[in-house]
Amino acid sequence: QSAAGETTFVDVLVSAVGQLSQPAWPQIRGIDTFAGPAFHSAQWDHSVSLSGRRVAVIGTGASAIQFVPQIQPDVAKLLLFQRSAPYILPRWDREFGPAYRAAIAGVPLLQTAERLLWYATGEAMTTSFQYSPTLGALLTAACRLHMRHATRDVPGLFPRIWPDYPVGCKRILFSSDYLPALTQPNVDLITDQIRAIEPRGLVTADGTQHAADVLIYGTGFRATDFLSSLEIHGLDGAKLSDAWAAGAHAYYGMTVPRFPNLVILSGPILSALFQHGEFDARDVAMSTRSLMA
Repeated sequence: QSAAGETTFVDVLVSAVGQLSQPAWPQIRGIDTFAGPAFHSAQWDHSVSLSGRRVAVIGTGASAIQFVPQIQPDVAKLLLFQRSAPYILPRWDREFGPAYRAAIAGVPLLQTAERLLWYATGEAMTTSFQYSPTLGALLTAACRLHMRHATRDVPGLFPRIWPDYPVGCKRILFSSDYLPALTQPNVDLITDQIRAIEPRGLVTADGTQHAADVLIYGTGFRATDFLSSLEIHGLDGAKLSDAWAAGAHAYYGMTVPRFPNLVILSGPILSALFQHGEFDARDVAMSTRSLMA
């Protein structure tokens, strides 16, 4: 049923709302007291001019590394608040020139070989996180080489942006312009914990007050909430929010017991829950058979 009250009847409901769609807001005292413009990067306020202003950015994850290099040249001062440093590798973008296009057109297997190479690279990175200390060491070394080289012109910056946890514990980020942006004279990287937000800026744990005109939250998304924005009912009136109260779960990330006609394109995995005996295989079979019927 839509928000307007219109009811539509279907045989199968496919959830394709994505996993990175609900902005995550940090739990910081005084978050509602900031007097200037404040917005999440996923809800960018294009009416706010950043030119010549003192801008505070909270977050150094996948969101921040995309927009920080873009706004850095325009702002008078950029205060970047980092909670935990990410591992960063260069972004291997390139233009497909005439020679490359001609080679692909003449030898189609070259494109297949390149795709296999990128697939193998991704699989090797994933394998290194848990199963191969050697690959993990090589990946760490590659990140270290890139990050140290990119920050070589600013003494003392590298130790502040180098992670204090093993590679793979957080998402590895790919960027070739983020670290160079941090080396610019109008950027301050602040690693002290934020204690509070005030009308004219932020206060860190060491008591320092950081004045700001604009506040941007680069704090990502509520990736583990999945379908919390929708009210979904299954068999006997069961609510999906109740079924997932103790944690989201789905068979192969696609179907949920007692919700037989619901298909999730980007959902949680159930395999670990089987090991704890929280679900009976018959429940899953019922969902799958109902879906296929």
